[in-house]
Amino acid sequence: MRVTKEMMGCAEPVKLKYKKENFLIYRCLGNYVSDEIKSWVDCATQFNKGVMPFDGTYMDQPSKAIDLINLINQLRDERIAEREEKNRNSKSRIR
Repeated sequence: MRVTKEMMGCAEPVKLKYKKENFLIYRCLGNYVSDEIKSWVDCATQFNKGVMPFDGTYMDQPSKAIDLINLINQLRDERIAEREEKNRNSKSRIR
């Protein structure tokens, strides 16, 4: 199956800039999708449920792993907020 820009949410020009500390993304996030990233997104999901990506407690986790999970969570939260705002706007137009 061929992955298209529409499938990745990149059909329209990206006007957003994602920022987390010194990490900036000006391009479509779909350009960064790989098996490794998908694995980290799964790790972030499990981390939010209390499952650590590496053996040990929270304090035993590598700081880079925690930073990456926090970035994924931030981007996920922003995307959810955008969708909710879009849904609110579309519902208000219907009425």
